[in-house]
Amino acid sequence: MNIAVGERKMTVDYWYCGMCGVQLMTSDQTNDGRFPAVRRFEDERNQRGLIAVRCAMCANIPYLLEEGQPSRVDLIGETDIPILTSCNSEYNYYPLGLGHVLEVYMPRPSDELIEQLRSEEIEIGLFVEENVNLIVVAYRHGEWKFNITPYSWHAQNEWFRAVSPPLELRSEDERNFTVAFVDTKGGKYRAVRRMRMTPEFAQEFHRAIQEHIERGAPDWEKYRWRVEALGSLLYENKAESLLVARGLLVPATE
Repeated sequence: MNIAVGERKMTVDYWYCGMCGVQLMTSDQTNDGRFPAVRRFEDERNQRGLIAVRCAMCANIPYLLEEGQPSRVDLIGETDIPILTSCNSEYNYYPLGLGHVLEVYMPRPSDELIEQLRSEEIEIGLFVEENVNLIVVAYRHGEWKFNITPYSWHAQNEWFRAVSPPLELRSEDERNFTVAFVDTKGGKYRAVRRMRMTPEFAQEFHRAIQEHIERGAPDWEKYRWRVEALGSLLYENKAESLLVARGLLVPATE
């Protein structure tokens, strides 16, 4: 379909977002900067033709959790776009069947390090600071010290947060936990581990998230101050001593 915009014409098509199903109107490359919201995403070097249609919201969800794929759909085809994040890892409990996802950002990790990350044990843990309604997710691989990343269901855009996870585990899939290592130069996944939490840790973690949601939104000024101060726990090596629950992740195939 061709429509006129001023003295120029542009080609538009009607599609549906492959994640949430909302109807979209997409435009071709001649409309860059003039027709906002959505477009088709292509990578001529690796994948031919239309590989994804996403609305502006779903484009920010890590839907292609595979090695070599971009961590966000709008990075498809790019090779040198650094990911900007306030810390070097990010956890979220995503909707649309993605569930628990921990992304760890690394600047140009070596092939040797990537091979280690594909095979080393991964342990996760958590502690809760109820006074600011903050969950802190801790993780480590191999013999490394624990690193931490803050999590607040209330701080997530409502589009990016799932309903609370189930307390009663009805299937093994409800224990799934994906750990993805992202090269911050280019934004591609270098290693993706599809793991499962132990039943005991999954119940503790799910209970912590549910109680966190029920407490309601925190005082955001106090919350931001506490998040900014979390780094001191790493410098003083105190994170491990604060954990109220912890457990090794096991491969999802076991």
